[in-house]
Amino acid sequence: QAGGWPALPATTSLRPGRASPVVGLLRQRLLGNETAGPAAPATTPGQALPVVNKEPAPTAAETYGPELVNAVKNFQRDAGLPPTGIVTGETLRQLNVPLTARINQVILNMERWRWLPKKFEPDYLLVNIPEYQLHVYEQNKEVMTMRVIVGKTLNATPVFSDKMEYVVLSPYWNVPFSIIDKELRYKLAANPQGTLDRLDMEVVKGYGRRATVIDPATVDWANVTQADFKYTLRRRPGPKNDLGEVKFIFPNSNDIYLHDTPHDELFSQTARNFSHGCVRVEEPVKLATYLLRDYPQWDQASIQDTIAQRREKYVTLKEKLPVYLVYLTAWADADGHVHFRNDIYGHDKALAKEYFD
Repeated sequence: QAGGWPALPATTSLRPGRASPVVGLLRQRLLGNETAGPAAPATTPGQALPVVNKEPAPTAAETYGPELVNAVKNFQRDAGLPPTGIVTGETLRQLNVPLTARINQVILNMERWRWLPKKFEPDYLLVNIPEYQLHVYEQNKEVMTMRVIVGKTLNATPVFSDKMEYVVLSPYWNVPFSIIDKELRYKLAANPQGTLDRLDMEVVKGYGRRATVIDPATVDWANVTQADFKYTLRRRPGPKNDLGEVKFIFPNSNDIYLHDTPHDELFSQTARNFSHGCVRVEEPVKLATYLLRDYPQWDQASIQDTIAQRREKYVTLKEKLPVYLVYLTAWADADGHVHFRNDIYGHDKALAKEYFD
């Protein structure tokens, strides 16, 4: 109710040790200001606060020193940004989100929490899509976390829950017919075996252990449709495989699962919405070793040995493990720090229209 916080100039570019008039505004923004701003307008329950920023007062130049640099780094961590201490770009944009907009964001996520179970199982996996993070809970305590890659805006990872049943080592990747149709059709028609050899792929009839490889030249690739394509085009296990070395299956109607990726370089990106909908995990062998920790025959060495053989191996979990794919752009951690993330799929925007209007 004491008002907003000062907005930094759009041209701000501040590095540790530099002197600038902006430092005073930044100090007010992160470390507080003795002068209270105007009171925020009164609202009724369910009404969005007007999004406004407090007009900053002119300040003299001062040095951007260690205390404030540390405050900026903490802010960056809470926003899911690299803790560089440099104020520009995305850090500046996040700092300038008005207080009232943040309050509205918290309200929307409180509403979203109401849709989740009142109590989770003791053991479960949780993927927070806008956070690009997987959390592993055992006896209601977080025991592991790792970065993930989620779906692009046009291939958004859906929000749902199910139960994990299988860990698949050295998985095949079944090529969707949409890719056959749009990317491979004419290459396969021109040179079927050569194209498959180059892509480390094969065509099979049947499924699982009963799958048998067929001659790709027997398929009319130029004219085949999804309705009459009675085979599976798949990429063999190995370094070219799109699913990497491990796949984690929780059967669902969305055909979404967790898996490895040969493109580990993408995990260094801050925004990691690159997939076609499935969730790619940064440390698949570590996750597989944890999930199979109660299986004496499946320690990390045996898992890696099996992967090296490049033969697909299904391991059935003794107990199905709940998996939650959630969409939270605001939450508080165990230490009370509030974290915010970007509304990558526009779910907050859509909910705001329903909730506040």
